[in-house]
Amino acid sequence: SLWGYGVVIVYTMFALGTLAVVYFSFTQNVDLVTKDYYAKSLVHEQQIQSAKNGESQHVSASVSSDKSMLQVLFPVDKVTGTVYLYRPSGSQMDKEFAIQQDAANTMNIATNRLEKGFWRVKVQWKHDATDYYNEFKIEL
Repeated sequence: SLWGYGVVIVYTMFALGTLAVVYFSFTQNVDLVTKDYYAKSLVHEQQIQSAKNGESQHVSASVSSDKSMLQVLFPVDKVTGTVYLYRPSGSQMDKEFAIQQDAANTMNIATNRLEKGFWRVKVQWKHDATDYYNEFKIEL
């Protein structure tokens, strides 16, 4: 009878399909957003407070970019902190820079070694013992 062959064919197709899904699952990249995701989530409240500090005092960094340079402009001098370039599509492309202002309160970052596409610029800075945080979305 032919129904026995049908059962064998259906079972074989099911087993091959299952193996294909397992193989596909193992070949996918499952990186977390950041390597130290848990530690960063613990300081999230501090980051929210830093953002509120800027809003309440009407103080904010700003970002502009062109084909070769990303400029971060600070409203005051003597700023310390970091500029973090976050690439949502690949954590291996993320970059972090210590803030180094020039005489015009600007920090310049060359973009020629950065992948083209969507980036988030996260600026964590401090002035006169007050923490500030600004985040910007840019397209390079």
